[in-house]
Amino acid sequence: MNQTNFIPMAALAELARQVDKWRRQRRRRRLSAMLAEQRKDRESRQRVQFIKGWRNPYAYL
Repeated sequence: MNQTNFIPMAALAELARQVDKWRRQRRRRRLSAMLAEQRKDRESRQRVQFIKGWRNPYAYL
């Protein structure tokens, strides 16, 4: 077997377990990622407000 693309079976099994876990968590993770994205948006807006020195809640980058 070619040594360059040889992956041990244990690693493959571990990867399969990880993928299984990710699949189960995917919906929850997508939701939390969405929330984190909104939080980042809000934080960057607040930072821009602070830099520009005005209080406009709709001030985007």
